[in-house]
Amino acid sequence: MGAVAGYNTSRIYKMMKGLLWKQAALMTAFLFPSVIFGVFMFIDFLILGQKSSGAVPFGNPGQFDCYDYNRA
Repeated sequence: MGAVAGYNTSRIYKMMKGLLWKQAALMTAFLFPSVIFGVFMFIDFLILGQKSSGAVPFGNPGQFDCYDYNRA
């Protein structure tokens, strides 16, 4: 998600004759996923505060980072 956003940002920025296209691409590539994750966690905290069963448990987002894709 971040790489695609950074690529598109750099293309548009260069098309509009921007000089700091590398900085714009890196900032977008890192900030865009961070903002999406932050909004997700904020909404999850609100749902968790209501004691809803729809809240995502805290361990689940971390499990995706540690998942071994090489297992058969």
